[in-house]
This record gives sequence, C-alpha cells and structure tokens, in this order.
Amino acid sequence: MNDINAAIGIENLKIVGDNIRRHIDNASYYSKQFPSALCSLGTFDFDLGSAYWIYSVLVSNRDDFQRAMKDRGVMTSQVHERNDLHPCVAKYRTELPNLEKVIGKLSSIPVGWWVTDEDREYIVEQIKKGW
Repeated sequence: MNDINAAIGIENLKIVGDNIRRHIDNASYYSKQFPSALCSLGTFDFDLGSAYWIYSVLVSNRDDFQRAMKDRGVMTSQVHERNDLHPCVAKYRTELPNLEKVIGKLSSIPVGWWVTDEDREYIVEQIKKGW
C-alpha cells in the first residue's frame, strides 16, 4: 500500500463506525416498513453484527420492479448470482433448489450511509406504489 492509500484508510477509520450504524439504521427502517405481501424479506437479526452493506428484497417480477424503480429514480441492482455460472467454477455446479426459487426475484435497494431519512422514505413510498 502506498502512503496515499494509507492516509485515506486512516481517515476512514475515524468514520467507519458511524457509517455502519447508518447502514444498520436504514436496514432496520426498511424491515419495519415493508409488508410481506409487498416484497418478501429474509430474516434479519440485528444483534448478529452485520454491516448491512446491501439490503436485498424478493420481488414478484425483478425486471418490472427494477424498471419501475429506475423510472422513479431509485437505484436497484442484482448483487447476487450463482457463482457456478462463471467458467472457472462451472464444474462444481450442483442442484440448489432453494436458490433456484429465489435467484430470479432477488434485488437490492440502497441502504448505505449516504441514504438520508428523506431518501429512504422516498424509496419506501416508491416500492409501496408497486410495479
């Protein structure tokens, strides 16, 4: 590591705790806002110490959901995919029926430290409108 990277790292250590607390606060807010009929969520145990660097939801039609959110100014992404789709590990592919049930429904919404109270309220409003 060079001195510039080290200096950036040292400065970021001063705020990382606050940033992670904000991630957790945003994730907790989302978990309280979404009725399971709207989008199914995983089980979240906020005592386990996750940094909640992503917040994933299971939606009925991911493509429509992501298109509607994009049209409304809400960033979404498909963070997860099967690793065994990559050629370097394709020979290890195995049947994963539960993964197959959810992989086409999985999408992630903004949860990071930069998501303000107003941002997350807007995100929830847009999701509750449907897609």
